Amino acid sequence: KLFNARSETVYEKKSFANLILNGQTCLFSVEGYYEWTYNKPPPAGDKKAMLPRSLSGDKRKQPYFFHSKERTQQTTSRNKPLLLAGIWSSVRTGRHCANTHCHEAKDATTYNHDSSDELITTFAILTMDAHPKYSWIHDRQPVIIWDASMALEWLMNPSPDLLERIRNLSTYDSRGHSNSLPLEAYPVTKKIS
Repeated sequence: KLFNARSETVYEKKSFANLILNGQTCLFSVEGYYEWTYNKPPPAGDKKAMLPRSLSGDKRKQPYFFHSKERTQQTTSRNKPLLLAGIWSSVRTGRHCANTHCHEAKDATTYNHDSSDELITTFAILTMDAHPKYSWIHDRQPVIIWDASMALEWLMNPSPDLLERIRNLSTYDSRGHSNSLPLEAYPVTKKIS
């Protein structure tokens, strides 16, 4: 069972590389995602935003919600969804399943089990180093695909070069300066923890 996979090494790990080579890439369309930190936000204009600042007195992490700054074309009240790069896999558990869904997905080339074995589908969201603006919150972030043609390419023809271009688009502009992403984060209640 997976949830995150480091994009920088995904092609080096046989289990992940095989999923990509077998076309088991996917996208997750989300309104946003959460990250937690013990650090306080840096002062506005602080060039040393990476320095941790302990939260005063509170032992609980502060959650932040990350979302796109861009609004949808249909309505200006909703933000555009984020497209997160991922990989997926189906795994037979070895447990007998009487449910009819057990028989719907048979992959005899990968699994040589009784077709009544339970089949579960798992996924992993690819991660990368956090954008410098937000690395004080967390040192990693999901791989966000900002370009629709790159999203389609990730699904149809993924490659290490494509993944590198996606990561670079999320971090640096053509001059090597930190990109100003259409991404923002704000603190939310600690009750969600």
